[in-house]
This record gives sequence, structure tokens and C-alpha cells, in this order.
Amino acid sequence: MGLLDALTSAYAKAEGLLMESPKAGLLTAERTSSVPDYATSKRARGPVVVESAIKRIEKMLGPKVMTADAKELMDITANVESWRGLYPKTFDKQVLGPRRSVGHGGLWQVTSKNIKDTVKEASRRNENAGINKVLDKLTKLGFDFRKLATEEDTVIEDFLEKPLNSGLAARLAYLVNNNPIPSSTIGKIRYYHDVFAPQTRTIKKPENYLRGLGLIGSF
Repeated sequence: MGLLDALTSAYAKAEGLLMESPKAGLLTAERTSSVPDYATSKRARGPVVVESAIKRIEKMLGPKVMTADAKELMDITANVESWRGLYPKTFDKQVLGPRRSVGHGGLWQVTSKNIKDTVKEASRRNENAGINKVLDKLTKLGFDFRKLATEEDTVIEDFLEKPLNSGLAARLAYLVNNNPIPSSTIGKIRYYHDVFAPQTRTIKKPENYLRGLGLIGSF
């Protein structure tokens, strides 16, 4: 079992979490070759759904944007943010406090404010900047994030319920930062805390964070 699978497994065991069936209104996916592509299915969740979304994003944006390190970072982010959707309140609208985000944001927990901030920052940069090139490419593919950023929060939240859309928003949020993605898993967790979730910067030693999940020696 790899580190990221261990993270999900540890949480599921700790919470006694049982995934509901599709008949109960919740799409889940086990790691099998016969699983359909749920990347564009609303409220789909589970490891295979995240994996499918990341593969779709790589196909859309190319290997230069979705490098091996970027793909691992995306998986880490989905895992920490929503336990790849296994957290029961992944799709619940939540007010988490004055300094934290509002809304669910899907599997990657990217809120409407995150999207608006990302687009606003991109507008301040040269049109040839990396993030603007990606935004232009996504617009041609039918994902106009600049227009989306002008919509009401409820419209954005509905958009983010599809795993692919939430993943695209997360990759855009990381592209605002110009620093390279670290090659090590621990480095990526630090990068996640610094760039994607700055409110968690008090976690200065991510290895201790992992130990707290009962994963000593797993990395």
C-alpha cells in the first residue's frame, strides 16, 4: 500500500466509514479495471474517481502542466482535503470560520472564492504567463473559468460538484505559484500547506502530521 492509499485507509478505519451504494445517491468506485469514468459525474467520489479526473486533466492540459510531480501533488491535495471524497461532508456547504473557506468545492475543496482569486491574479499577469495560457486553452475546451468567476457562488459550487471541474480548479490554483513542485512526497505536502492551504502553515513538520494519522514509517 502506498502512502496516499494508506492515508485514505487510515481515515476510513478511524472513522468506521462505509461507502454508500450508488442506489443511495452516492457514486463510489473501487480500484478495478472495469470501473466507468466518473470524472464528469456529479458527486462521484473515491480513489478511482480522483485518478480518473487527474488522467483527464493530463489529457486536456498536457504533460508539461501535468508532470509526474504535479499529478502526485493533485492526489495528495484531494486526499488531504476530502480523503478523495470519502469524508462524509465532502459535498456539504460549510462555514468553517472567519479565516477559512466557505463552501464545499468538491473533491479538491476549491471554493468559489479560490476561483475568483485565481482569475483575478491571472488578470494581473502578462497574457503569455503560464496560467493565462492554461486559462485560454481551457476556454477553447469549453471550460471558461474567467466567465465562471463572474457567476454567483451557487453556480460555481454546482460546477465544482463534478470531479474533473474541481480538479481543474485546483491545478489552476497551484499555477498561480511560480515555484517548482518538489520531487519528494514530504516536499509536496509542505508545498500543499504553503500554496493551497496557507491557513495550515502552522503544521511545520508534515512528517509529524502523517505520524498523527498512524502512518509512522509509511514514507
